[in-house]
Amino acid sequence: MMCAWRLLAGLALLLYLNNGLAETLARLTAVHALIPPLAGTADGSGFLERVVREAFRRAGMALDIQAIPAERALINVNTGVDDLDLSRASGFEQQYPNLVRVPEKTMDFEFVAFVPASSTPFPTDHWNSLRDHTVAYVTGWKIFERNVGQTRETVRAPSIPSLFEILKQNRAEAVLLERWQGLHAARDAGVKVHVLEPPLARAEMFIYLNKRHSERIPALVAALQQMKADGSYQRIMRETLTATPREKADR
Repeated sequence: MMCAWRLLAGLALLLYLNNGLAETLARLTAVHALIPPLAGTADGSGFLERVVREAFRRAGMALDIQAIPAERALINVNTGVDDLDLSRASGFEQQYPNLVRVPEKTMDFEFVAFVPASSTPFPTDHWNSLRDHTVAYVTGWKIFERNVGQTRETVRAPSIPSLFEILKQNRAEAVLLERWQGLHAARDAGVKVHVLEPPLARAEMFIYLNKRHSERIPALVAALQQMKADGSYQRIMRETLTATPREKADR
């Protein structure tokens, strides 16, 4: 069954590429609520920006990518204002009926807690490990909205940069975010942090399209698989992520 799916996806990719040679590339609008090093870079050099843009190029499409708030990104794609959300975990199609998922992951996210380097780390092997602490996360990050239960206090931030201002001002003992973006945001804010281990959660991340673009899914699956097979996916990862310290937040 998997071989048949890959064959169909490969044929679909070839059709899109052939169409792209004969016609102007279809141009879609992509939205996200990410920050460097994944997206939101001034030159479009973030990891997901590069991976997704290349996958769409191979599938005969061009992308315009812009950053907007997390909740707004979901609403815009669901209502058709924009064409796709750059990166979400699985399951959003259940809440947003006009979203369809491209079933080939773009990366894995690790959702972790960051605490000031001067504080005493504590293990985060379960969501309940947060219950005796004041924590903060960004409004619209569904994994935290769904899983953070009782805490001493929960603070909701409007953006990722403001999240680390909250930590700097001691308005929260821990802030919750995806690992790569948290390390980058902490450095930008001038906050020395510890990353608490283990991660609170891990999740595969996917592109979500508005359902009017459902026919493009096989070509995008094939393009992403091709990138992983020919080494271009791994090269982009080396150039954008693995040069960034993963385990050390102190700089």
